[in-house]
This record gives sequence, structure tokens and C-alpha cells, in this order.
Amino acid sequence: MKGLLLKELIASKAILRWYAFLFTAFFIVGIVLQNEGFFFGVGVFMAVSYPSISIAADEKEKWLKFALASGCPPLKIAASKYVIPLTLALLIALASALALCLIPDPSLPWMGLPVLFT
Repeated sequence: MKGLLLKELIASKAILRWYAFLFTAFFIVGIVLQNEGFFFGVGVFMAVSYPSISIAADEKEKWLKFALASGCPPLKIAASKYVIPLTLALLIALASALALCLIPDPSLPWMGLPVLFT
């Protein structure tokens, strides 16, 4: 499993950098404009879109056929596709909670935060 996660991180390094830059930009704009919708929207989009980007990259490189031929269980391959997005969603949720602390009068209540990530 460690090898699959390492492969995911190496293969998606450029995408994760772009996501970090984009989320940071929207986070700053959202704090300055006191509108949490900026970073909530892009954060949810990133957490949801990452698995499909990862799967598409693997299909392009025909990774799944190689991994299955090497004896890697399909369950581990599928699980490795969702560990990074779940971690990404957790980081985005923590950053969103931080942003709600920085915005003096947020229009979204604290109770609404978990709803965005379910």
C-alpha cells in the first residue's frame, strides 16, 4: 500500500501543486472579501475531482493492467485512489474552519461546514 500511495503522490505532484496554489489564492480572496464561498466551492471541487484525474492518468499509462498482472489486489489499488483525496478533503475542512475563525461574521454557520464535505 505504501508503494501505491507513493506512486500516487509522484504521479500527481504537479496537480497537487496546482491545487495548493489555487486553493491558497481562493482562500486569500475569500478572507479579504469575507466570503467563505470562494474557498468552500473550490475546496469541494478539488476533493471530488482528484480521484477522476488520478484514474484518468493511470488509464493513459495503462497502470491498472500492469498492477493487476504484478499481483496487486484490486482492493488496494482502489483504496490508494481515495486515500489522498480523503486527506485533501480533511485539510480543506481544517483550512475552512480556520477561515471561519478569521472571518468576523461568516454567513455560513459552523454547523454547515460538515455538510459541505459529505
